[in-house]
Amino acid sequence: MDNLDKDRIIDASLIESDVAPQPSAPYQTQPTSSIEEDTKRWAVLLHLSTLLGLVSFGFGLIVPIVLWQWKKTELPAIDAHGKVVANAILSYFAYSVLAFILLFVLIGFVLFWVLGILFILYPLIGAIKASKGEVWPYPLCFKFFK
Repeated sequence: MDNLDKDRIIDASLIESDVAPQPSAPYQTQPTSSIEEDTKRWAVLLHLSTLLGLVSFGFGLIVPIVLWQWKKTELPAIDAHGKVVANAILSYFAYSVLAFILLFVLIGFVLFWVLGILFILYPLIGAIKASKGEVWPYPLCFKFFK
């Protein structure tokens, strides 16, 4: 290596950068995308928590309502999912009472089977839609909460 190359190397190392340092981003408590992801996660959990009713009626009723009330102020988008789930729970109860009455004319059994299938199917569809950020009102459910 000759002296000319050494001078170039030294000269290049002494050159200051013309690029000014970038200011740091202002502090955020929680990025928007993180809030959206939290909302999706809690919404999915809210829909699936109704399936706890398969284990115990009380869990399937209480857990979704508690989750909804707990998270709706922190994550406002949860409120819409909570209303959908609460409407579904109350509608299932109303349809179950009707099915019980219709048991005496032997068509209540069919209604109970249909309710059982919908009780499993609708929360699964609602959870899938919630994971995509959509609110899906369950079909055939009364609108107790708007």
